[in-house]
Amino acid sequence: MSLSLPTRDELKPLETWALEHIYASSETAERALCEADGAVKALAACAGKLAEDASTLLKTMDALEGLARLRGRLGSYYRLPVTTDQHNTEARAKAARYQGLSSGWSSALAFVEPELLALPSARISELLADPRLERYRPFFARLEDRRPHVRSPEVEEVLAGADGVFGAYERARDALAEGDLRFEPVPSSEGERELAPSSYTNMLHSADRSVRQAAFERWTDGYLSVADTLAETYLGRVRRSAFDAKVRNYASGEAAALADHYASVEILDATLAAFTKRLPVWHRYWAVRQRLLGLERHEPWDVFAPPPTPAVSVSYEAAVAWIEAAAAPLGDAFTNTLRDGMLEGRWVDRHPNRGKRQGAFCAGAPDIHPYVFVSFDNNLSSASTLAHEMGHAMHAVLAEQRVPALDGWALSMTVAETASNGLQALLRSYLMRQPRASDPNFDIALLDEAFGNLHRYLFVMPTLVRFERAVHAASGRDEPLSADKLID
Repeated sequence: MSLSLPTRDELKPLETWALEHIYASSETAERALCEADGAVKALAACAGKLAEDASTLLKTMDALEGLARLRGRLGSYYRLPVTTDQHNTEARAKAARYQGLSSGWSSALAFVEPELLALPSARISELLADPRLERYRPFFARLEDRRPHVRSPEVEEVLAGADGVFGAYERARDALAEGDLRFEPVPSSEGERELAPSSYTNMLHSADRSVRQAAFERWTDGYLSVADTLAETYLGRVRRSAFDAKVRNYASGEAAALADHYASVEILDATLAAFTKRLPVWHRYWAVRQRLLGLERHEPWDVFAPPPTPAVSVSYEAAVAWIEAAAAPLGDAFTNTLRDGMLEGRWVDRHPNRGKRQGAFCAGAPDIHPYVFVSFDNNLSSASTLAHEMGHAMHAVLAEQRVPALDGWALSMTVAETASNGLQALLRSYLMRQPRASDPNFDIALLDEAFGNLHRYLFVMPTLVRFERAVHAASGRDEPLSADKLID
């Protein structure tokens, strides 16, 4: 028996995204594209006259904000279908077309920030004294912070246009890894299971060690079969990072990336120093897991193995009820919106399917609602991931009500991850407080999920940062890099 993943058209509509909430039809979306193109041209026609007086600047800022919201909706409408089905060539073509249009719009508006920064600081302060511009004060404060890194209109136009070119590296990687790459099926007691980006993580959580090992080895073999191609797409992204940093006067690509999220190299250095100091904690953790699982050797495919106790099954509906109850301290308005988004509102694309990419995320569609991507697998880990992504979603909803779309700080990774981990922590705290004297297995599973989450944040991510630092440093020294070198 073969346990194949369903295709998109085999899923229940209620359990998938309602992208028609953004645009009811492709014709409506096309009209929105024309609207955005017209808005860009209207703004471009105002070059040199963006801030002649407070009223003109207000008109400029309102137009920029409206366009940012429109582009946010268009971006989600055209990009999200690719994430749920990499085999959908029509969706990929539409996403690529939108990326090209968006890159052109960015080029056409590349003059805006240099023109605003050309104003003396005293003049900007004078204009912002108008109470109608108060809501844009944070935008100008952050623009001032970026002053050393904003180039001339001509250079900004080239950089904006390069986004479409450089973006080919990431599109090629996604098309290969999330769509074209095929993996050998994984044998199990129930039959052969289809191994794909949306099912791999769930297999690593299997209680059957043979399933975990086969999934890990066949997944790894699949990637190694295209290692040279993947290395070239990754190194292209590394070179792009170095190029952008040099042109924008950043000390490194790392410094530029951190600036986008309002963090600093010093913060990252401190994080990695704490990580290195505490590495023995992870050694102890793995030693405990090895004993708990009764293994002679703790292998990579055992890192996410469940404890040797009866599995705890969690339905999607139960997870929704838990998350709603956990969020109760945040008020009825919050929990009502939260529950509707997870159920009738169709914010969540829930299940694994053929062609669906790996991982979980939340994407915004301004003035509509957020869209949450998960691959729910009826366990505590899936419930926790759902809480995390719904934390992002509710943060996006509340930020949209209070913060101009041009103020990227509110949705920067540093702030957004605080909100998502916050709801995740509320769920864990809620579950730990529930009386379950008759089911100690649940408590063990809950602790295991908590440690697994900490492992992701406090071991995996710092390790990946150390890897990236080593690669970028080698690239900066013009060392020859290849798939074999990256693997070493």
